[in-house]
Amino acid sequence: MKQPFYYFGAGVKLRYSLDRAEFCIKFSVLPTIEQLRQIVACAPEMLIAHDWADALAGRGIKDPVLYIFSDSQEDTIQDKIRAAYGTADDAITAAPHNAPVRQELFAAFDRDTDRWLLRAHSICPIQAVARSFSPYDNLSEWHRDSVSNIDALLECWKNEPKDDYQDRDDFEWLFRIIHQAAENVGMKIKYDIDDIFPLFGEDDMSQSVFTEYD
Repeated sequence: MKQPFYYFGAGVKLRYSLDRAEFCIKFSVLPTIEQLRQIVACAPEMLIAHDWADALAGRGIKDPVLYIFSDSQEDTIQDKIRAAYGTADDAITAAPHNAPVRQELFAAFDRDTDRWLLRAHSICPIQAVARSFSPYDNLSEWHRDSVSNIDALLECWKNEPKDDYQDRDDFEWLFRIIHQAAENVGMKIKYDIDDIFPLFGEDDMSQSVFTEYD
């Protein structure tokens, strides 16, 4: 890998199929409470994390995978990007609610997000990041380098102890993005998620949706 960590979906986002931005960060080790607080403190203000409330209350996160999304209950991610990076003219053109956002505004948000991820990596080492993406996006060399090294990453995950995980829900989301990235370039990956991360037992409520690769 030429890059500091794997980043699937890196590049300039041109369209959001949903009304929110979604990321998954897989840390190399479980972050401490203090590390997590520092990562939260420097995050773009439009992003919130599924587990951050517990983390900031001093309970940490449940495993080394952190699922992050922009809250879309009131404003869509397009609205948030337009408000944070746009001009008065962008506000005028905001109707209808889901009007297109200028590419320069997406690029500004992506630059801030990349800077944040690099800062987070300096606080607690990141192994991989996955971001929801579509064929419309201008994916970068960082994304392509990550895709070309998928097998090495999956091999590492297969041999990684799972003692720090309480469940695999967020890991499944991460794996789905990686599978999509491989599929988009015609690559068949070596392992199913059940090879990498077996269910904990019959009482585990997680259900795999990634079983039909053949």
